[in-house]
Amino acid sequence: MMVTESMREYGFEEVMESIRDLTAQSSAEAKEIIAEYYRWWAIQNKEALHLRIMGEDVNTGVVAPFFKVHTTNSKPYIHWVRWPRTTAEQRKVRMHTYAEMIAPWKRGYTEQQLSNYCQPWELQKVMETEQKLAVIRDVINLCHKTKTEINGLKRKHNKRENKNE
Repeated sequence: MMVTESMREYGFEEVMESIRDLTAQSSAEAKEIIAEYYRWWAIQNKEALHLRIMGEDVNTGVVAPFFKVHTTNSKPYIHWVRWPRTTAEQRKVRMHTYAEMIAPWKRGYTEQQLSNYCQPWELQKVMETEQKLAVIRDVINLCHKTKTEINGLKRKHNKRENKNE
């Protein structure tokens, strides 16, 4: 999109650059929180498997956060997914994503919703992680909304300038 002198004058480009930086920073922070969760999750699942081998009635966890960047709008998405307990043969049949996304409710992910998918031993960590990710998700959504509105203003401004020429 062509950037005119008057757009620079109003600071659109500086705002867009700040939004890109904030989105990248928020994405990096979310990835670190998710990696921390997976490190914890891997250890706890091994422990649950060990307890099951010893005769305890414990299941492994199947819920985890998932980070994805949309291919068309480049917006980062942070969702919770469920990793079904299946065999390697069943996993080969699935083509794209093995995990099944848990769609958030209108008010976002809640303890009531996520507890339906969690094991009791993992619920507290899931909720702690979700509290951290919810803030980042809100920042990313706000950045994307602002970026979309600025792009709309640019198009509107370019149309006016093209009419005047």
